[in-house]
Amino acid sequence: MQDSEPVPLPAAYDRLCILAHDLNNKLSVIVGECELLSQHDEVTPECSRRLTRLKELAISMSKRINGSDCRMIAAGEEREKSAPALVSAGGRSSARSR
Repeated sequence: MQDSEPVPLPAAYDRLCILAHDLNNKLSVIVGECELLSQHDEVTPECSRRLTRLKELAISMSKRINGSDCRMIAAGEEREKSAPALVSAGGRSSARSR
């Protein structure tokens, strides 16, 4: 399989950050829904346990996403402006010559 045309890192990471932001938004909705549902009078202990587990999983995934490359890239973007790296579709990176 041949690699497709390299994608500039800033563009690829912008897409990654948008995806991370969208996932965090949706995980926040899941956490909120779990909290609302757990407050209903008809919730059984088993249902309450499952809602708590779903909420914990959503929070855990959100923390993992928040610690992802998106934040590290934002800090390193200034260094990359002088010689941006390229990422091929295969995930390998190479630096442009200066």
